[in-house]
Amino acid sequence: MTNTWAVVVAALGASLLTAGATFGLELWRERWNQKRANADRLREACVQLNSHALLFIFPVHAQQLTAVYRQGLD
Repeated sequence: MTNTWAVVVAALGASLLTAGATFGLELWRERWNQKRANADRLREACVQLNSHALLFIFPVHAQQLTAVYRQGLD
């Protein structure tokens, strides 16, 4: 191998290494974004579940208090 071929092989190797690292980094970013999106969806579902639970509990509690106050004080 002459010096010219050594330079060409080194350049091709460096470009393959760069392409591989870029591809790996992009896969890692995609996976991280997916995990973050899943966490956001879970958080939103929990907020909706809690808000619906409160919408159910408040009227029930009001009925309970009404029943207690209608009976009068002991």
